[in-house]
Parts: sequence; structure tokens; C-alpha cells
Amino acid sequence: MEQSFFDILRRDDVDSFKEILSSINASDFIRELPSIFDDHPSLVAFPAYFGSYNCLLYMFKSGTDIANVDKCSRSTIHFAAAGGSVQLVEYLAHDFDQLGDVDSLHKNALHYAAEYNRYEATEKIIEIGKLSIDSKDIFGESPLLLAIDNLCTSVVKLLLDSYYRTPLHYACEKGAFYSVSSLIEHGADVNAKDMDELTPLHYAAASGSRRVMNYLIEHDASIENAVDVMHRTPLHIAAETAQVETAKLLCELSPALINEKTTYGYSALHSACENNSTEIIKLLISKGLDVNERNLAEETPLHCAAKRNSIRAMAILINAGVDIFAQDSSRQTAIDIAYKNKFDDSVEFLESHGATITVVKSRNSSAINSPKIMRQSNMQKPDLTTLS
Repeated sequence: MEQSFFDILRRDDVDSFKEILSSINASDFIRELPSIFDDHPSLVAFPAYFGSYNCLLYMFKSGTDIANVDKCSRSTIHFAAAGGSVQLVEYLAHDFDQLGDVDSLHKNALHYAAEYNRYEATEKIIEIGKLSIDSKDIFGESPLLLAIDNLCTSVVKLLLDSYYRTPLHYACEKGAFYSVSSLIEHGADVNAKDMDELTPLHYAAASGSRRVMNYLIEHDASIENAVDVMHRTPLHIAAETAQVETAKLLCELSPALINEKTTYGYSALHSACENNSTEIIKLLISKGLDVNERNLAEETPLHCAAKRNSIRAMAILINAGVDIFAQDSSRQTAIDIAYKNKFDDSVEFLESHGATITVVKSRNSSAINSPKIMRQSNMQKPDLTTLS
């Protein structure tokens, strides 16, 4: 019975499928199938996995739920991707908008296509273009990592190629000077852009390697043209990743970089504050960057620091003259943001410098006294006199 059922699915014999459908118990057929079937899926998972388009269509027209297929909240497209059916992946993505579906492990269709070495399905999902190749499941695994773990070499190459990253990008990301120099000596493009328009300079900035960055610039890497799709410069990247040495070098080589903003109006100082990069905050302030600069949401760097509960960053900004009463486009001050996020230690710190909460105080009082908040209240306050 098992083999005849599978044969019917492989042939996509919808007439035979109809005849046996009422007598089939899905749990009888999972023994010989891969681990995606371990969570007791409903019968619709089988035609999806075997690429049985007509059988699946019949089940759908009969009223079968194709969204919640098993105990892991997988949808039909996950099984279609794992089985490698390009036709069903495209059908379910376009007609049922399932491409963005994630299961309880936070895996999407691209994860399953990559994990099960389904080259053509992976290619189709990338072509449709609605999923991030960098998307991660709850274990931090991206489609690329799953493909590597399962030795799916052709899919690995496909995913790498779809990033448009060159070997030089990867060498710069690792700060591997000798690899970088060898690649450039053999003609690597120092201004090549990946799918997000990040250049080798961006990757070098994140690596923290002054040596790699200097070498790139000596070999005609353009600082001025190094902006990604969000208009982030290498200085923004250094600020986001707390790489002080590359930030210093960029400020030395191109002082005008400190005035560059992203498409959301973020200066490098906003980025540094939102990522708690305190040494870079001090560096940028020393270079004359305005601590009251606004982004498109009318946020100052102090708002960004408040989002991260970074008292040290806020202390540096206050010491440099930031306006603690500045309101963003939602009329929130930094202390309002800290209060709404239950960062009681930051609230206390800002209140000690004259800030007052302006939002309606509607938090549950039990939350204020939660163990997490109590632990935060024991954090040591920084001495402003040591932060200049």
C-alpha cells in the first residue's frame, strides 16, 4: 500500500488518488520519509512533497486546510520546497501568498529548499525575491548554513552567488590581509558591490582591520562611492559594529563622512548610539558631529541611546550638551522611550539630569517591580566627569 500510494503521487494520478483518499491514514506513510514528516503532518503534505500538482489541487478544492499542515505550524509550501517542486512552490507563492510563511522554528520555504538540496526550488524562491537570504531560524541557522551543514554544495554555490559577494568581500569581512592583497593583485574589483550594494570597504570597516582598509584605499577603493542601498557608508558600518580603529581611519581619510546620512536620516552618531558603541560616540563628538542632529523620525542620538538602555552612551551625550527635552516625531523624549520600554535604570538616570516623563503613565506596577527591573536598578551609575 505504501509504495502504491507513493507511486500514485509520483505519477500525479489524481483519479487513483481520489479512489484511495478516504482509506488513507497519513501516519502510516511517514516511516520512509525525511524528518520534515516527523511532526505528524496532515495528508496534504504528501502531494506537496512529491510535487503532485493535480492531487494537491483536488485536495484544496475539496476544502483541505493547506496552511497549518502539522504540529510545527508548517504550511504546504514548506513541504513543496523540501520536495523540490518548482511548480508547486511558484503556485503556492503566487496564488496563496505562502512564501512568507514561517513555522514554529521560524523556518521559511528557502530554509527547506536549501536544507534538502533542492537546487531548482531554491533558485525559484530566490527569483521570486520576497525572502531574505539572510533569514535565520530560532537556532540562528540561515538557508546558507543549512546547505553547508548538509553538504549541499550546488545550493551553497547558488546562495553565495545570489548575494553577489565576491571572494574579496569575504576576505575583507574576515580582515584577512594576505587573502585581500592576493585577490587584488590578481585583478579583484575593489569597488564591487553585493546585493545590498555593500563594497569591500564596508566589510573591512566591520572587520576592524585598518591594514585591510588602508590596502583597499591604496588600491583605488572609493570611499565617496561606498554607499549601500540604505546609503550607509563604511563609517556607519564601523559605528554599528563598534570598530573604533576603522572608524578613526575613515575620519582621518575622509572627514566629510561624518556628515553623511542614511535614507532614514541616520548619521554615524545615531548608528553608534543605537548600537551602544560608546568609544565611537566619543570619537564622532570629538570630530564635531552635532549631538542634536535629527533623523527622519526627528530622533536625536539620545533617543537612539535610550532605545538601547545605554546609560554610558546617554552620559557621554549629556556631557556633550545634548538636548534631553528634544521630542521625536511622536512627541516622545528620550526618557519617554526609556519609560515605555521599562528601562527603569535609564529613567532614573535621565530624571537625575532634569528630564521628566511626558507620556501617560500606564505601565502595570507589577512590571516595575519585576526581577528584571530590580536587577537593572542595581547597575552602577557612570561618573560624567570621566566621560569627556
